[in-house]
Amino acid sequence: LSLLSECQHWSSLALERLDGAERGTRREMNLQAALGVSSMFTRGNSDAALLALRRGLALADELDDPLQQIRMLGALDIFLTRVGEFREALKIAQRSEVAAHRLDDPGVRLISDWMIGTNLHLLGRQVEAEQRCKTALAPPPPTRAVTKVQFGFDHRIRALVALGRTLWLVGRAEDAHDVATLTLHEAAQIGQPVTMAIAFVWTSSVFAWTGDLAEAAEMIEKLIAFATKHALNPYRAVGLALKGELSVRRGEAAAGLEMLQPAVATLHVERHHILQTVFATAMAEGLGMVGQHQEALATIERAIAAARKSGASFDLPEMLRLQGHLLATMPTPNEDEAERCLRKAVELAQQQGAIAWELRAAMSLARLRRRGRRAEAHDLLAACYERFTQGLETADLMQARLLLSEG
Repeated sequence: LSLLSECQHWSSLALERLDGAERGTRREMNLQAALGVSSMFTRGNSDAALLALRRGLALADELDDPLQQIRMLGALDIFLTRVGEFREALKIAQRSEVAAHRLDDPGVRLISDWMIGTNLHLLGRQVEAEQRCKTALAPPPPTRAVTKVQFGFDHRIRALVALGRTLWLVGRAEDAHDVATLTLHEAAQIGQPVTMAIAFVWTSSVFAWTGDLAEAAEMIEKLIAFATKHALNPYRAVGLALKGELSVRRGEAAAGLEMLQPAVATLHVERHHILQTVFATAMAEGLGMVGQHQEALATIERAIAAARKSGASFDLPEMLRLQGHLLATMPTPNEDEAERCLRKAVELAQQQGAIAWELRAAMSLARLRRRGRRAEAHDLLAACYERFTQGLETADLMQARLLLSEG
């Protein structure tokens, strides 16, 4: 029924009253799973939620039930991605692949693929992520794993949002837009609150990246209202932070920072770190826009360090690009260091297969190089631009075309 606050209350009460004979049984496993997942989605990513999920997984292992292992691994994977532990989440997802191969159930094997693909996207391995997630475009075969009902989220929707974002990053903006639209439709058909919240969060970025800020704003407002209605407190804070990020993108830096700072503080308390680098990048950009250059640089440097600690991140090239931009636009510019950051951004984007980040970094380098070796920067930008076959009227590609026309 998706009554997550009630689920958290009653599963906690039930576990307190569980007698000794029922400890270590399927009943305890199901209650631990219910407690861990409901706590995570309503109260944040606490140690208590993690403890419940790990206990549930240990019981699934003791029962040697691969289907229950898949379910528990899926819940733990969600938790680890939410706290920003992408490398550990990938290990959990890969464990699910081992369990899935024990079952004669193609639907379960797809769930494992989608878990792995989602983590590959977050780690910046976009080509591999697309291969794992693209099967989500078709309705899955019937499966005995009733994940939507038991745990309140849908792995296929997670895979679709990862696929849409991946497609934008690899330079296929039109395909990305189509997948984002499909994701919203499919999530609405399911109608489950957490699944809807996930769809709103992650499709909004696709619309924002392509320059459709009105559509992004609509998704964010829907997220905030939806999360408020269903007591999904962490998602409400995410929505407010996304709203602040969008304001910065629109050039309304002061208003954006006013929304971002308290929302990010709330997410920090709830240990909801999956988008911490995204929001830190927006804060750094906003701080630079209002003239707080040193604080902007310190903020982006902390974000870069956090990304590297968690095993790199899909947006690390964009963070390096912004660092270079800030260094180049300070009252006393450091152009040598700015160029170093921008070249690292280009190189890392190429390693990730993220041509969209590469284009942004190449544009920033071209703007810097207008004071020096303009021809080299122009050629780098032109070579990147020519690899795009979609999205030629999206915001970034139109800016690139303008830069190239200026020579």
